[in-house]
Amino acid sequence: MTRSIAVVFAGVLASASAGCSSSLTTPAPTIAPAPAACSSFVLTGHPSYPPVAWLSGGTLVGGGIDVVGRLAKASGVGMRVLAADTWESAQLAVRQGRADAIVGIYKTPQRQVYYDYVAPALAPDWSSVVIRAGEVFPYRNWNSLISKRGVVGSGESYGSAFDAFRAAKLTTYTVPTLADVFANVLSGNAQYGLSGYYTAVTSAPKGIAFATKDFVTEGLYLAFGKQSPCDAVLTSAFSRGIAKLKASGTIARIFARELARYEKTHPHH
Repeated sequence: MTRSIAVVFAGVLASASAGCSSSLTTPAPTIAPAPAACSSFVLTGHPSYPPVAWLSGGTLVGGGIDVVGRLAKASGVGMRVLAADTWESAQLAVRQGRADAIVGIYKTPQRQVYYDYVAPALAPDWSSVVIRAGEVFPYRNWNSLISKRGVVGSGESYGSAFDAFRAAKLTTYTVPTLADVFANVLSGNAQYGLSGYYTAVTSAPKGIAFATKDFVTEGLYLAFGKQSPCDAVLTSAFSRGIAKLKASGTIARIFARELARYEKTHPHH
């Protein structure tokens, strides 16, 4: 992907904050110190979802990790990052209490049983239908996927409306990772795959194309596990902090910077 994609990404994220002039050196938003009941928390996220989060050097890095780290610092609480090997295991870590919070997650009724979401969302996120390059795959809307065999990464959601449509109307199977989604499309085992747009742009191997770049747009959230002692303590303060960082355009610039960093360290195939 070229540098222009990072610029486009910044434009999408900054749509609500056009005209702001603050930079990435903008101080973290002022947040009241957290009570002693929550002196630190464990954050996890997707291991392969740039620019939000990805595995690097045995830990998670990316825009989502950066933003939450700023919120933690402003609240005077410590933050440790738990790097899970799959998105499904990251979610399980929060549900089982091995992590307190997860970043970059969509909001669905099923997930709200386990997580308390911090509003507003950090950023909007496009999701795409990917196919094998050269294949004829006319896409108009979700109904275009009916009667075709699709592949989805384990633990992935594409919003409650599409998830319900998929369960009722589509023929899909799951594989462990998004890399496996691309591999199954390339091999012909699946006629299409579902992936986050930016993950496909930055990580898909040669031979992957788009049937549509945006079949659904959902918000990327930070969420605390309901069993975490930091849930009630930090949710309100972090909500205010995210709103300030969004309004200043800081989150948009962080994500665009991290997208460019990922591209530099992971040359596209």
